[in-house]
Amino acid sequence: MTGSRRVIATRPGFDGYFAAAKRRVRAMDFRFVKIEGAGPLAKAAIAAAQAGLAKRGEWALGEAGIVRRTALGGSETILAATGDRPLDLERAVTRMRVALGLTASGTG
Repeated sequence: MTGSRRVIATRPGFDGYFAAAKRRVRAMDFRFVKIEGAGPLAKAAIAAAQAGLAKRGEWALGEAGIVRRTALGGSETILAATGDRPLDLERAVTRMRVALGLTASGTG
């Protein structure tokens, strides 16, 4: 599929493509991802928010408030209290997976 997000989201079959993409992301094994700080968690929240907006046919020109606009505001709390010890980051990753609808088994 090619075209703007707004155009693609209105095409027949988009929901199926989008659902398949979400399944592929959920199936990814994140256990071996090295997290150094909250940056990757913030990127995950923003990517999930962009996907949610795309599904609604909306476009975000900036990242400010994008997570809140897509009802993923709980991830903002996680980012604000990530901590800097390895165990804190591991817990934040687990909490972020839940906030974004990703489970340890790779299904939502």
